[in-house]
Amino acid sequence: MTPPEQHLVETLFDRTRRSVTLTAAGRSLQEHARAATQELTRGVMEARRIASGDSGKLVVGTPPEPGGQRIPNARLERLAASTQESS
Repeated sequence: MTPPEQHLVETLFDRTRRSVTLTAAGRSLQEHARAATQELTRGVMEARRIASGDSGKLVVGTPPEPGGQRIPNARLERLAASTQESS
C-alpha cells in the first residue's frame, strides 16, 4: 500500500506487473477529488476577481435635495459609465 492507501486503510489501485488500475474505492475517490479541485479553482478565481475590484455592487444614495429634486438619470448613467471604464 502507498501512504494515501495506508491513511485510508483502503486499496485504491489494483497493481500487476504490467498495469495499474483504479479499484471501485479509487474511482470514487477520484470523482470526489476532481469535484473538490474544480470547486477550489472556482474559489481561487472568485477571490482574485474580488481582490481586483472586478466584482460587487455599488449602491449610491443621496439625501433629498431642497425642493425634493433627485439626481437626473443622465448624471447617474455617466457615473455608471465612468465606473465601468475605470475597472
